[in-house]
Amino acid sequence: MTTKQRELYERMLATAKRDLLEVVAHGTVRATGAPVYCVPSRSQPGVWHLVTVTDLHLTCSCEAGKHGRYCCHRALVRSRIELEAQVAADRREREIERAFHAAARALNVKLDALGPKPRTDTREFSVFK
Repeated sequence: MTTKQRELYERMLATAKRDLLEVVAHGTVRATGAPVYCVPSRSQPGVWHLVTVTDLHLTCSCEAGKHGRYCCHRALVRSRIELEAQVAADRREREIERAFHAAARALNVKLDALGPKPRTDTREFSVFK
């Protein structure tokens, strides 16, 4: 993402947050299987715009989206997708960590079952007093 694109995204996301927009529903298009998100219009009460995700491209049904401009609806959906991806990554990391700890506990139990642990001290000793 270029600096200009990043600035536009941040500006549109700030606009969406200022106007208290939020994703009110999401689902998939039956024909294509593409994810679709529903976001209320800023200018028309009771009207919702659909943001469709195709590959890595977001398209919006609002007036700005129809003219190829970046809109706050797309920025809001992108923010939500990034948040969902981060949550999924965190969940996978926790599952891996739990599996690692379970394996370590199982290994510790097996070591305890082998009998007394060998001495690990390295003190010098003498048979003479």
